[in-house]
Parts: sequence; structure tokens; C-alpha cells
Amino acid sequence: GKALELALAQLFGEAGGPAVQVATRPRLRDLAVLGVSADDRWNLDVVARGLPLYGGRSIVVDATLRSPLSSAGGVRYGSHQLDGATFAAARRDKERKYPELADQAHRIKFVVAACEIGGRCNQECVDLVRALVLHRPVSAAPALRVSLRSSLARRYWGILSVAIQRAGADCLLDDLAPDVSRLPPTTEH
Repeated sequence: GKALELALAQLFGEAGGPAVQVATRPRLRDLAVLGVSADDRWNLDVVARGLPLYGGRSIVVDATLRSPLSSAGGVRYGSHQLDGATFAAARRDKERKYPELADQAHRIKFVVAACEIGGRCNQECVDLVRALVLHRPVSAAPALRVSLRSSLARRYWGILSVAIQRAGADCLLDDLAPDVSRLPPTTEH
């Protein structure tokens, strides 16, 4: 999901401008969350500070790419009957991974940006992109705001769509890469 993380960081930077602080892969311990020790080694995906979204809280995004099919080709989570069926499990998994963030809702907005292979995004991700699209044109001239929102929506969804496809391709390439430790040694001539 590295491509997805970088794309989300780019959207925060573009929407917020220079006043916004965006960090990719910061440590959980650096958020000053109660109950997290100073030697905690968990990394978050993206943290954005300085946007007025969600009441000005710091936005912590955990991006995840899910497949509606198992590696054996079987259907997961009832995805043959329900669009986005993987999203509820993604949210539960991330809440279990970061239980400390649930207690920080007054100062941190925890967003699980779950996407499926093929490009579908969960409602949290859609709401985040929509909020970024609405925020950016606030400083533009009133006559330009509608057209700017339209072009930003196309741009932001284009950036995310390419990142989702790139992340999916990266997963496939990792699975197809040979295990070099099992290859016979080569001889140099």
C-alpha cells in the first residue's frame, strides 16, 4: 500500500497548502497518545495536521488494499453479493491494530482508507476526498469555486485510482518475484 499512502499524502499537501504538515510512516509514539510507550515501534501510514477538517483534529489515515478474492480464487466476506464487502473487516482489523487511537477521538480523526482491487473505496475514503475537494477552493474567488471543485475531484480521484492500481500491481509483482535464496548459484565467466 505504499503507493496509496503516498497518494493520500499528496492529496493532503495539495488541499492544505504550505500550512499543512503531512508525514508518511511516522511512529505512533510521536502522536503523544496516552498508553503508548516511548519505545513503541508501530508506524502509521499518513498523519496530517493543520487542516480545518474534522474540527481541526489531526488526521491519521491507515490505507489498506483488500481483495474480494482469496489467493485460491474463492470469494471473501460475501463479496459476490455485496459491493465493498471487505471494508467492514478492514475497519475491524485497523481498530484492533490501533486501539489507542479510539480513546483519542477528541484530538485525532482516525480514517481507514480501505480500497478494493479494481478501484472501489470505502465511505471513509470517499468522505475524506470529498472534504479535501471542498476545502481547497475556499480561498479561491467565488466565481471559480465550482469549476475548481470539479477539476480537483477529477484530479484527486485520478491520483487515487492510479495509486490503487499501482499498489495492486506491486502486490502481484511481489508474489511473482522468485525467491532468490532457493535459486542455484550462478557462475561468472
